[in-house]
Amino acid sequence: MIEVLKIIAEKDNHPLGVYCTAGKDRTGLVAMLTLNILGVSDEDIITDYVHSDKAYAEINDKKAMVASLKQVDVDPEIFLRAKPEVMIQVMNYIRTQFGSINGFLDKYGFDENWRIKMRNTLTSK
Repeated sequence: MIEVLKIIAEKDNHPLGVYCTAGKDRTGLVAMLTLNILGVSDEDIITDYVHSDKAYAEINDKKAMVASLKQVDVDPEIFLRAKPEVMIQVMNYIRTQFGSINGFLDKYGFDENWRIKMRNTLTSK
């Protein structure tokens, strides 16, 4: 996660895209951390996350999109969902374990200097 955030923070890496199949797991966490660093409210972060919940319904071809899930017998109706409770629990867990999201970022090497760099990179014209 921290390496991805550092890539995002570096202006020389732009433009860039961050995506995956559903946008709810690792990509969802990267998006949550990035939005939090930019000062976006928890409510707006959760609203953004929930947009991924509709991705597969709109594609309307779960079989094509989840072929890899057959290997582990995962129910796509559960696995492919992006419910608000999931992001709420993730954010609460991070805050409980590390005191804050910044505490988590600090512990793993994305300190305030990196956060300032990311803010400057993502908010400059």
